Amino acid sequence: MIASERVLGLDIGGANLKAATASGLADSMPFSLWREPENLWRRVAELIQRFPQPQVLAVTMTGELCDCFPDKVSGVRHIIAAVQQAAGMIPLAIWTLEARFRAPESVLQQPQSAAAANWLALAHLAAQWLAQSQPVQRDAGAVKNTLPGNDQPGTKHNRRWQLLLDIGSTTTDLIPIVDGKPAPRGRTDLQRLREGELIYLGVRRTPLCALLPLVSHAGRNFRPAAEWFADIQDAFLVLNLVPEQPDWNQTADSRPATTAYARARVARMLCAEPEELSDAALAEIAQQALTAWEREWRRVWQSWQQRFGQPPDSVLLSGEGEWWGDHLLQRCGYTGRVISLAQQLSPRLSQAACAYAVARLYADQADYR
Repeated sequence: MIASERVLGLDIGGANLKAATASGLADSMPFSLWREPENLWRRVAELIQRFPQPQVLAVTMTGELCDCFPDKVSGVRHIIAAVQQAAGMIPLAIWTLEARFRAPESVLQQPQSAAAANWLALAHLAAQWLAQSQPVQRDAGAVKNTLPGNDQPGTKHNRRWQLLLDIGSTTTDLIPIVDGKPAPRGRTDLQRLREGELIYLGVRRTPLCALLPLVSHAGRNFRPAAEWFADIQDAFLVLNLVPEQPDWNQTADSRPATTAYARARVARMLCAEPEELSDAALAEIAQQALTAWEREWRRVWQSWQQRFGQPPDSVLLSGEGEWWGDHLLQRCGYTGRVISLAQQLSPRLSQAACAYAVARLYADQADYR
């Protein structure tokens, strides 16, 4: 049996590389795969070196969707080859949409089986966490581990269920848990988008032009620049909802994630300089972007209520956008149980939740191998 600290999970995304051991060590690094796919193996090697020498790498991915690849098959093959090059003699186990690990040689015969499969690993581990977790209840807007929340039985027309809500920098995953098992309707990204199980909105990289087909300013409604001038993180910064990150330059203009630069990026959405807009006007534009995010959330949330006939008994929050998930749940009036993975484990593990999931599933449960 392999010691938990010697199983390293890797989650290879298009904008971030994440790693975690089954014992709970975790780290992440930004990496724009679509810009330099030829350097993927170097960055993965750097990430591996931050951990104790692993005996096996449990690998999952979403980066195959990057448009540097002609198709997903090519993307999966490139990612596997890059990880193999970075790993050297360390064996790989690739997580698939069959909810099991397969050898790289097997996956290369059916590359689509490994495409965008990371959410399914987290869903399987989340089902176990939810079965074992103690209820928690929200107090004054915070996610806390305290007392049992609502646990009322549904009517004969309703279905009892729980929800995994994972909000990352780019996307949001919603996976229902029924009878202690993941119960998604979709498997591929297309199916999951259609079923409301994948929302292509996050808390860092979502372009504001994707949220704002129209802006309201000075009593007029008009179309802003359809350019990647600003991200949702800039809206959060302008509204003082997230702390500044002077060392973070993975922004639309590659300048730091500070309030001053965020104001300039948001102003550029209106083809303007920040001096041309008041602080109140910039805040109003940022708020319009957040309102659009919330509007999409309410649409999807309502579809889930129709699907199950009642809200989930419990919601497990994970990802770097946990705080935004808690906000969205409050905005839609959810009063059930909320579990924060960041508080249960650590913020780093919550951010690298899918990497941790594949490491844990490989290390602890032979049924998945």
